Amino acid sequence: MTEDNEFSRTQPRTIDGMRVAIAGLPPDMPVDGASDVELKATSVQQLRAIDRLPYPTEVIIPYRLRSDSIVRLRRLKSE
Repeated sequence: MTEDNEFSRTQPRTIDGMRVAIAGLPPDMPVDGASDVELKATSVQQLRAIDRLPYPTEVIIPYRLRSDSIVRLRRLKSE
């Protein structure tokens, strides 16, 4: 399998979109942001508590959740 087949990739542009993207994930699931992502969240629970999304962000979630699964965030470049 390739990486594209193993992960769901969404690009929410609002905090409501972010919450939809991470709906159903365990609150203690770790979050890892790329170096250019300034969101201060290390868990899904903290990500849900953010009050606004300062810029469009790509959310990368494994299709098959395991105990070592991580949500990855990448900042989308402006066009």
